[in-house]
Amino acid sequence: MVREAKEQDYPALIEIGRRITDFHSEEEIPFYSESMGFDLYVLESDSGNPIGFACTRMDDDTQAEIDYIAIAKEEEGKGLASQFLQEVLTDLKEKNIQKIFLEVRSKNSRAISFYERNGFQQYRIRKHYYNDGDDALCYLKEEK
Repeated sequence: MVREAKEQDYPALIEIGRRITDFHSEEEIPFYSESMGFDLYVLESDSGNPIGFACTRMDDDTQAEIDYIAIAKEEEGKGLASQFLQEVLTDLKEKNIQKIFLEVRSKNSRAISFYERNGFQQYRIRKHYYNDGDDALCYLKEEK
């Protein structure tokens, strides 16, 4: 089940977020949950425990960005990330979002494959974008 984050979810989400390069989960989880224009989605297990999250932000009335999406390591390989992403995209579409952007490190081949399988198309490369010199690949998915 996908739902909005609650404060009691923060410890589990922070732990899941530690796996993401460049993500400072202790500060960013509360920020995404509590700030206007941002949404923090939680994927929960059948028992109600958080096993994933997605952070989105609205750029304007028709555009949004997926800043982060993560699944607990022990839940990987079960198809949950794709199902979760589709639910997030459905929610964004219901909010009349027509363009969804994201960026991913060029070295993160697993994420690149995941986003491309889910209909995102690369439209730009930001050379040497990250502190370590890695490029950012910019992706877009247009909803109709």
